[in-house]
Amino acid sequence: MIQFLKVSLTLLFTLNSFANNKLPFKTSKEEFVAWSFKKLDEEKTFAKNQFTLHIPASVLKIFSMTYALEKLGPDFIFKTKVYYSGVIKNNILEGNLYIVGGSDPYLNHSQIFNMALAVKTLGIKKINGSLIYDVSSYPEHQKISELGLGDQTYNPSFGPLNSEFNRHSLWKKRKDFVSIIEDLPISIEQAHNDFFPTQKFKWRKIKNKESWWINKSATFSKRQDIPIRNAGLWTTKLFRYHLKSLNINIEKIQKSTTPKNVHIIFENRSLPLWKLISMTMEYSNNLLAEAITIKACEADGVRPLNQKQCAKKVASFIKKQSKATSKIQIINASGLSSKNFITTDLMASYLKNSFYKTWKGHSLQSFLSISGQSGWIRNRLNDPGYNMHVMAKTGSLDFINNIAGYIRTKKNEWYSFSVNHSNTEKRKALDESSKGNFKELINEARGWRKKSLKKVDRLLRTFIDTN
Repeated sequence: MIQFLKVSLTLLFTLNSFANNKLPFKTSKEEFVAWSFKKLDEEKTFAKNQFTLHIPASVLKIFSMTYALEKLGPDFIFKTKVYYSGVIKNNILEGNLYIVGGSDPYLNHSQIFNMALAVKTLGIKKINGSLIYDVSSYPEHQKISELGLGDQTYNPSFGPLNSEFNRHSLWKKRKDFVSIIEDLPISIEQAHNDFFPTQKFKWRKIKNKESWWINKSATFSKRQDIPIRNAGLWTTKLFRYHLKSLNINIEKIQKSTTPKNVHIIFENRSLPLWKLISMTMEYSNNLLAEAITIKACEADGVRPLNQKQCAKKVASFIKKQSKATSKIQIINASGLSSKNFITTDLMASYLKNSFYKTWKGHSLQSFLSISGQSGWIRNRLNDPGYNMHVMAKTGSLDFINNIAGYIRTKKNEWYSFSVNHSNTEKRKALDESSKGNFKELINEARGWRKKSLKKVDRLLRTFIDTN
């Protein structure tokens, strides 16, 4: 009987929590919590701080990827083409070889080898001209965001030519580092000063060259990954590497445009867009999100075509589709920034209006992770009472925790939802931090994230149980 009363009182409290905007957990003065739950097919909303701007992090990919589906279609294919100019005589190409980027975000070694093999089948053993890479469709970006220290592999360059996620591995050889592929050198110079705590590498900003300072006092693993800062040139070097592996010799690399009087050798076709978007959402890959979205902006007629203008177009699209009046600020497609701002009302409204939307049979839900089953929430809400009750995208930065998608209650009623839990003061301090307090904030952020995940999951469990 006592246990029954305890359960009843708990249920009564949690019911009132959403009705009265009370939190089912304790928070400090520094913590900010916002949520919006909108019932599908009815005008019923539970909300708290729903019109206050917050940093969305990777949940922003919900917006950019559905925009891409609208503008390109789920079956869209990215194409990377190889051409030659001049004539082939006695196994020698008296002319140039061209690789033309089409913004494929998932070009890999296997596909690049296929390109080289196609050149080989023409009988070419030597090229007297240049290997020219054409990235003229839009400007290359040396990194996705100004966020962070610059050595994170999730913040590489991107452009019309990308390969192997625009990252590369270094191999620790005694006290030095070398490229893991011998014929693809990267300049590494040791340094002692001017590094932030936890920073291992610092880009040297040398034009047309992958060159990094290495923090001599840092701890390294045998194999260490770094981001690539010149995606087009690096991809072309990978192409030349595979050409040489097939005994096709070419030395000079140039950046230029492709003339009209060229001959097609090979056209690499990517995975269909819907599959690439599935990967983007499941792994929250920033490169894929940016390259896909800028291609969608190209199809949408955005000019000049660059990350900034593309973000403005996506923001306009979101506001129109959500029918929400919230002010927002979007500067990229991946969410990798502390300068993107949306509201939980905007996100929940957009999701509600998208519930029945499909793109040739592909629903938004099919791109989301499922609680207890897949993606970033496979190990969240995974016990039998909550397994399969949430379909969502997560998004986090240090001191920022978001989740947005669809939630099914114990009464089998569906809601669109968006939740943000953050410590904006600590996030701001981290963005503006000096070397002196940086490590302390980073260490604090790790512990904060664990606590935040528990709090947000408790909020979602409470909603499932009481609505």
